[in-house]
Amino acid sequence: MEIKELYIENFGKLSQMKKSFSGGLNSIVEDNGYGKTTLAAFIRAMLYGLDDTRSTKLEENPRKRYEPWGGGAFGGWLSIKHRGRSYRIERSFGKKASDDTFSLIDLDTGLPSNDFSERLGEDIFGIDEDGFERTVFLSERNLSGKNTNPTIAAKLSNITFADGDIGGFDIAIKLLEERRKFYQKRGGSGEIKDTNTEISALEEKIKVLREKKESSNSYEKELTEVEKKLGGLKAKKAELLRRQAEVSGMQKRANLEIRYREMCASMREDEQREKELAAFFERKMPTSEELAHAKAVRDEIARIKDELARLGETSDVGDHRYFEKRAPESEDMAQIRAAADTVRACEARLAELPDKPTSPLASVPKMGEAEDMIARMGNARKAPGPLTSATLLTVGVLISILGTVLAIFVNPYLAAVAIVGFLTTIVGIYCVLTVKSKEKFDKKVMSFIHSCLGDFADDSDVLACLEKIKEEAYTYHMARLRYDEIKYTVRDLEQKISRAGETITEIAEKYNEARDISPKELAEAMLDSYSKYTVLHAIRQKSLSDSEARKQRLQALTSEQENFLSLFDTDAADPLSEIERCHTEYLVISRSLADRRGKARQFAVQNGIDPDVNALPRGEAPSGAELGYELADVEESIIAAEGERIRLSSEYASLGEELERIDEYEERLRELYEKVQRYTDNLAVINKTKSILTNAKDLLTARYLDKARQGFEKYMTLINEECGYFTIDTSFVITKTDLGKSRSEDFYSRGTRDLHALAMRLSLIDALYEDSMPPIILDDPFSAFDDKHLELALAALKKLAKSRQIFYFTCTRSRKA
Repeated sequence: MEIKELYIENFGKLSQMKKSFSGGLNSIVEDNGYGKTTLAAFIRAMLYGLDDTRSTKLEENPRKRYEPWGGGAFGGWLSIKHRGRSYRIERSFGKKASDDTFSLIDLDTGLPSNDFSERLGEDIFGIDEDGFERTVFLSERNLSGKNTNPTIAAKLSNITFADGDIGGFDIAIKLLEERRKFYQKRGGSGEIKDTNTEISALEEKIKVLREKKESSNSYEKELTEVEKKLGGLKAKKAELLRRQAEVSGMQKRANLEIRYREMCASMREDEQREKELAAFFERKMPTSEELAHAKAVRDEIARIKDELARLGETSDVGDHRYFEKRAPESEDMAQIRAAADTVRACEARLAELPDKPTSPLASVPKMGEAEDMIARMGNARKAPGPLTSATLLTVGVLISILGTVLAIFVNPYLAAVAIVGFLTTIVGIYCVLTVKSKEKFDKKVMSFIHSCLGDFADDSDVLACLEKIKEEAYTYHMARLRYDEIKYTVRDLEQKISRAGETITEIAEKYNEARDISPKELAEAMLDSYSKYTVLHAIRQKSLSDSEARKQRLQALTSEQENFLSLFDTDAADPLSEIERCHTEYLVISRSLADRRGKARQFAVQNGIDPDVNALPRGEAPSGAELGYELADVEESIIAAEGERIRLSSEYASLGEELERIDEYEERLRELYEKVQRYTDNLAVINKTKSILTNAKDLLTARYLDKARQGFEKYMTLINEECGYFTIDTSFVITKTDLGKSRSEDFYSRGTRDLHALAMRLSLIDALYEDSMPPIILDDPFSAFDDKHLELALAALKKLAKSRQIFYFTCTRSRKA
């Protein structure tokens, strides 16, 4: 099969691309990002379509990966030639496979063809999409290692259609492996192990039941002893309850007296504190209003001190940074403000003016140049065509010759015919010269259009291009004239801005030499400083008048505060807070003591307690604590005995039921023994069968190795002058004998491994595609080759291209074939 031409409407980043190809080698050398891999993927999609997948990874979802970047129709067509007939494959792709369309056109007849189905690649090459990609698609990413995978080797063997033998072996081996995993998995798990585990558990259970059967008589004896013990504990509990009731009355009376004495003792500490606070307020007990007034006086003193401190700071505040040398003059600030307004107004006006005009034309012609060419084109169209000119010239020459001959040999008057011929010849010569002039003018017009429009020139509609150039040139020249008029306004505004900046700079020099900013920013900074300066100056003047009044008020408040604090004996840092805290504490304690004394008297009256008689000490009061502890121990013993009785009764009952199931368990054990034996026999058969099938598969696969080995040696000799001795097993794994020892691919460099893999892939292509050779697609697979092997590989590529079609994509001209 040979690919002749393709057209991509939209596929990934590629859009509206049309390419033609020849037989043999087709080199596509483009920079990274051009879309070479996308172009190769388009060819595969045309042959096999795009499968549905739910994967979110772009590498695993080609439908999503190659969705048009700019939108539009998703697809295109591919023209091929196969066995002497030409076809065009047309496909469009949707969001899912059911939305795709496919049609096949026979280009020889122009009619739809049913020669191949939608899976056209499988019909022609006898291989599915995955096998096609793993064989004829060679790239840096999938070149190395693909042919050494056993599953790929089996797939490559299967597509040769050797009566489906290897495919059948793979299915059978896979089914046997799945069944083996049912019986025995890696690590020892599986049905056999699970059954053996169940047998062990069942044997242990039967052993325990037999031991219990021998000791079942002991349960009755244990139950009798537990019930006897339970009866004694219950009698002891009744005696303890009786004794506890006797002690309870005596202990209750003692507890009431103790509680009363504790209530009295709890008030002693508060009574002592009440006496201390009363001594603190011996000279005066302040009221709440007096304390509130004293706090207000303290707060006002603090506020006045703070205000005086701020007034002192304000009085020392100097002028702002731009007026450190001298006070500002209002006339200077008025000039600064006016200059700043001028700069802002001029800059706003400049921003409104249009920019210098630009033209979309690559080259702008002179005014009227396009109109002149349009007029000349109209005149040129009136001139005769090349055929008419050539006909007139030929006819004129023939008539001249004929008239001359007739005048000489027939009649001299027939010389008039020769004169007519000469005139016709002159007219023909004029027409030919006119045609030449028209062709020269047409070339001049096309050159003019391309110089103005560049890549946007349309050769099919010259007049439309000239009209467009005419309009764009007129628009540009008009805009340029308006811009030239505006330049004078711009120059005037810029001069005003410059003069205003000079004014600002001159005034600023009177106050501050440091000017590292623009005049506009300098003006704004000075105006801001002037505003702050006026505010600070006003505050300073007012503070001087308010300071004296505050000092007099402070002196009066301080005297009042000292008189109030002298009534109390305190040296605290904050005496007023100390007085307030003691006052609050005294009121709380007094109220609390009055309430608690009333409650104590009421408790004594209600319980018949004499306040003047001391209560019994705690150690002498009768107590039932020991009886309570002993009663709790007895109750715990009763609960334990009840639990033991219930346990023994339950176990004795369940033991009878379990002993009845010994026969059932033994029968189940015999079934499990038989099951294990059956599973073990089946596993042995499966392992034996799998081994036989694997050996048979290897023997069958070896039938396909001869061609692969011969092809590998041929291509290794072709692309590597030092071929060496290689071996290839049935899984297409390559080993090389080096220095007397077989070495795997892992011993060699990346470039050497790629060299071996390239030869292996080419040999497999020869072995697999004898009936219909597909085009080979190489996506820059030689990136790891050194210069020597790259030269040999490219030379081999050119030789291969003599017998097959090859597409070679690369981004580096040094690797161009």
